[in-house]
Amino acid sequence: MRQSIIPHPLAEYLDSVPYKLVIYALTAVILLIIYGIVGSIFIMKLNLINSLYFTVQTIATVGFGDIQPHTDVQKLFTITLILGGVALLAYAFTLTITVVTMAVGEITSGARQRRTIGSTKDHFVLCGYGRVGSAVHKELKERNIQVVIIEKNKDVTEREIWEDSSVLTIQGDATDDNIMIDAGIKRARGVIITTGSDVDNLFITLTAREIHEDIWIVTRASRSENVRRLYRSGADKVISPEVSGAEDIYFASMEPTTMKITEIHGLDNLRRESEIILKHGCTIENIEYHLPEFNEPLARKIGISDLSQLNRFLSSLESEKPRQKSLQNMYESVSGIHSHWISGPNKESLEKVVEELKKEGFLLGINLNEQEIAEVAKKHGVTEVVLKPEIRITENHGIKDYNLIAEIILEHGCTLKEIEFYLPGFNEPLTRKIGLSDRDQMEKFLESLKHDSTRMESLEGLYNLSDSGIHTITISGPDTQQLSEIKKEFKRRGFLLGTNLTREEIIQKIAEFNDDS
Repeated sequence: MRQSIIPHPLAEYLDSVPYKLVIYALTAVILLIIYGIVGSIFIMKLNLINSLYFTVQTIATVGFGDIQPHTDVQKLFTITLILGGVALLAYAFTLTITVVTMAVGEITSGARQRRTIGSTKDHFVLCGYGRVGSAVHKELKERNIQVVIIEKNKDVTEREIWEDSSVLTIQGDATDDNIMIDAGIKRARGVIITTGSDVDNLFITLTAREIHEDIWIVTRASRSENVRRLYRSGADKVISPEVSGAEDIYFASMEPTTMKITEIHGLDNLRRESEIILKHGCTIENIEYHLPEFNEPLARKIGISDLSQLNRFLSSLESEKPRQKSLQNMYESVSGIHSHWISGPNKESLEKVVEELKKEGFLLGINLNEQEIAEVAKKHGVTEVVLKPEIRITENHGIKDYNLIAEIILEHGCTLKEIEFYLPGFNEPLTRKIGLSDRDQMEKFLESLKHDSTRMESLEGLYNLSDSGIHTITISGPDTQQLSEIKKEFKRRGFLLGTNLTREEIIQKIAEFNDDS
């Protein structure tokens, strides 16, 4: 049985109410007032203020009696004003009630949402809004991608979706052909299936493939042994949350409209490159720096999908000069050659991005593999890396763990360059250069702390004063693999809070830690 679409708050529906009827009624009331004022001036022989006063009290049927008609003409004029006022005010009141009733009717019936869904195209149909489905929806929403949700659990939809008027949802069973058609599957770019039942996922896949044989289908498999069955039922991609998360499901669903672009430009052209990508509705998913001495690119997730995010990022670079210099060094080390994975609303948008990047002279190639990128890099003179890889680790521990931290770093042949403390009341961190790169240095430093109690107390004071013991260390190493191993070890021991965080992200981590405490 087909279920009704979940209603939305009143404010989101008022724009669909026929306001012209209300405007007509208000216009008639204004015209009646004008008629009363003009008549009062010429027939009742009143001045402007008294004419307005007489007109309003007559229309409102108050009748204080301080101004009275005396001649027959004046009495007839007053009668018309009274009858017109009573009729028009009754009409306006009745019409207002009717309009509100119509608005409530639209809300109750979900007519507005049905019309919106009916006009939606190039969207995703998301089947299931549980833990995984809501996480996938968040990934799509962050990139301004339209989604129509099908969820058969009424309690879930009412609890999770009621307050968000931007969510389009149909309450019903996604294995029902009519429900899928109502969700616009014939106009959709893809179907994402995230229910917790592999049996349901299989039948939804069969239903979707039967209705739209060319549509892109990504489905979840709760059990790994069902992956093959789901592929056989018609799924293009099957993702198992046992080894993957919501982000993997998102990227699988976007695969038909994703592209890897390899470019060359300096940091000064970062804004221009990003604006070209964003203006066509595309998202910059990541950036990859191709360092010649590494088999894998140095990649960082970005997820920028609108200009406000870009502006915030560029502003943060302006305010954090060390970070800007580090990024500038990275661009120089690879002669400006890097790659982005970008996703778009459709293939036409991606083609427009490629065309504009070519015109600007940025584009080197599309969907190049690492060997092809290496060849391109050699043509532009990138044969060696002039920058040691480094990482900024934000962590939380006390002074007693300093020895262990240093040992982990030195074991992997890396250098502890500096440490930043975040003191309450200070806008900028307190930075201390360290340059610890071998065990002799570490032993000398620890020995000096043992014999210099003042120095030890000073260092303990810094750890205690810094917000919740949270601080950031900068580590450089021979390659990114060693840095990655250090990161894993810190995480295993419970020290790690994040890597390469911005100042705003660190402040948020401190706030979260204090709340938990």
